[in-house]
Amino acid sequence: MIYTELEDEIVSVLQPLGTNLIEVKHYPETEEELKYKQALIAVAFAGSDFGKPQSTSLVSQEEKLQYNVTIRSKGRRGDRSVYGLMAAVKAKLLGYRSIKYGHSRFYLVSNNFTMFDKNEWGFTLVFALDTTITQEVPPENNPPLSGTSFHVSAQ
Repeated sequence: MIYTELEDEIVSVLQPLGTNLIEVKHYPETEEELKYKQALIAVAFAGSDFGKPQSTSLVSQEEKLQYNVTIRSKGRRGDRSVYGLMAAVKAKLLGYRSIKYGHSRFYLVSNNFTMFDKNEWGFTLVFALDTTITQEVPPENNPPLSGTSFHVSAQ
């Protein structure tokens, strides 16, 4: 599925930022997995925005895939801080072309302060990738009676 494949790819691209003090991983499933030594970079699919369907005999529309890159750190300034890691994440992902869905490039949608608690800082960067989804036509050119499948490709 495109959502998990791109999430895995983003984690892989950001992995070189990890050290023994900085963890890079998929967004944890539980609060206990949110623990880290100095800093955490966590990636999760955040949702999609869709364009209006194109006027063809098939359903075809733009899909803007959005991914949260959440950064938590015990420092606000410096290389291992939220500010330093935000700059490093932007340098890695801004303009990155996906290996599998590489017709368009990732771009930054937003960068927001999300938390300060017990000397821990949090920011979330939202990156997007524009794709197009198109209804797949069954071999007999008749839409199926139950459900419709879709083909996804980057623009």
